[in-house]
Amino acid sequence: MNIKQNLFNLYSTKWDDFAHHLEKSNYFDNFAMPFLLDVPDSLEDKFKIMIYGQETWGWDDGASLDGWVEKGMHGYKRFFWDKKFYDGYQRSSFWQAFRFYEKHIPKILNENKIIQEPIFIWNNISKLGLGNGKTGVNNISRAVEQKYFSVVKEEFEIIQPDLVIFLTGPTRDHDIKFNFKDAKFTQAIDTFSQRKMALVDINGISGLRLYHPAYFGGFNKKYKKDTLEVLKSIISQKLIISCE
Repeated sequence: MNIKQNLFNLYSTKWDDFAHHLEKSNYFDNFAMPFLLDVPDSLEDKFKIMIYGQETWGWDDGASLDGWVEKGMHGYKRFFWDKKFYDGYQRSSFWQAFRFYEKHIPKILNENKIIQEPIFIWNNISKLGLGNGKTGVNNISRAVEQKYFSVVKEEFEIIQPDLVIFLTGPTRDHDIKFNFKDAKFTQAIDTFSQRKMALVDINGISGLRLYHPAYFGGFNKKYKKDTLEVLKSIISQKLIISCE
């Protein structure tokens, strides 16, 4: 069974109760549609880098809940893999940061003679964003997701990324900790506090939690340069461990 099918099964097992609760509680019009992943059929031979944002800013608002697992996964594929982006995509601070790491991490892999082809996967730490043009999450959306559609940890286990970057900022650390109970946060580099830049260990998988790219003045050239140095260290250490 491939990764795509495993993701479909994960979402499907939770969908009926989740959709029923949204309809019963009249929450349907308050939220964007849940954010579901789709991936290529085979990832086994790839070096998988998963980059998390916070949540979508709208995502097929007003679409039907019926059949959404298939539609939602297809929507992800169309947007991310087929590159059918929305107007203004290039101005997004998140996507500018995503492309920055997409450009530089392969160079780090090459420097370490890692021959696996890198593949970048977009995810969000919150699967249920607000609808009607609103941004962020609220207490209701967070509670609904955590009770009825908690899938982030299982997505992680299915995909098994080699490297993780959270572009979520310190205010969303509690969401990371909710989804990954064993996550351990430590200071990443002497020049920045743990709040500003944190190493995250998730059961032996190394990650880096950074400022959200829209944080004014924080996600600057020096900050980005230092993140690359930390990523070099993470990848070098990963290589050492794999050779032991």
